[in-house]
Amino acid sequence: MHQDKGDTKVVKIVTVYSSKGGVGKTTTSVNLSYLFATDKCRTLLWDLDPQGSASFYMRVKPTLEKSIDKVLKSFKSIDKSIKESDFDNLFLLPSDSSLKNIDFTIDDMKKPSKKLEKTLFQGENFFDLIIIDSPPGFSLLNELLSKVSDMILVPVIPSTLSINSLKLINDFLKECNINIEKVYPFFSMADIRKKMHKDIINEYIDDFKIKTIIPYNSIVEQMGIHRTPMPFFSPNSSVTKKYINLKKELERAIKI
Repeated sequence: MHQDKGDTKVVKIVTVYSSKGGVGKTTTSVNLSYLFATDKCRTLLWDLDPQGSASFYMRVKPTLEKSIDKVLKSFKSIDKSIKESDFDNLFLLPSDSSLKNIDFTIDDMKKPSKKLEKTLFQGENFFDLIIIDSPPGFSLLNELLSKVSDMILVPVIPSTLSINSLKLINDFLKECNINIEKVYPFFSMADIRKKMHKDIINEYIDDFKIKTIIPYNSIVEQMGIHRTPMPFFSPNSSVTKKYINLKKELERAIKI
């Protein structure tokens, strides 16, 4: 929970995180950002994955002259780097090339968490919600994002490897002295026709704080063709309805 200068408004930060790629992290970030924005929630989607997939989906190119490492080093506001999307209340801080070396920047900084918070919450722009599409893996950047976030949303494919990946994330956060109560896993890309998927869901769903299960569906791949959020080009699809349920669970969990 973070307040603006006048202490009159509260902004929540949700980091969508996984130690591995291909689990629906960017899809979740983009679709949730759109759904919150259409609900009159002023939303910033921050693409911190070097692959820049969220920026691609939102049809936004990076601003190279205001790379994130320069912003963090200089304490400057992110205002000039924020781009408007094609949708009301939805803004994007696009990925940029400096992300490949961002850990070196963080390692050289003193009190990086405070610097990041100052970077996010100063300037002219104010948001009700910041959704961060984080890079996969275990890095200083992921440690930093986890520290400043109100929720760490973890998509988990119903497989043995993904369940093990979730355990590794919890271990990583514990080593970083981060409260794992902020970790909210949910099943993503689930195919209940597969016995393993069904068995793993049945075994672990009671332990998951988020009960919505996002199914595997080929319509998700069409986001790359339409380059828009799925609820925009397919508002009545079964997957869109699941993302709407996921949004409602987030609202209840951290009172967005």
